[in-house]
Amino acid sequence: MPAMPLEPDVAPPYPSPMEPRVAVLEELARTTGAALERMDRRLDTMTAEHRAGLDGLRSEYRADFRWLLGTMLAGFGTILGLLGGLIGVILHGFH
Repeated sequence: MPAMPLEPDVAPPYPSPMEPRVAVLEELARTTGAALERMDRRLDTMTAEHRAGLDGLRSEYRADFRWLLGTMLAGFGTILGLLGGLIGVILHGFH
């Protein structure tokens, strides 16, 4: 069993050049926290602006979809009308 010292060490637990390094790291942590708060505020602002822009895009897409759907239905109705007329002419010819 190793011998345990009876008196605690008076020296710091790490070498003295480490103290300035730790101080620099603590300062870096403080500035990083402040930068993260600023970024969070900017992100919240950007999110609100993007939501407003997306609402405008949604209404445009909805209008485009309705126009496309109306065009397709009109075209389909025209094709059915022509096909119905053609079938009528053919049936009249066989009558």
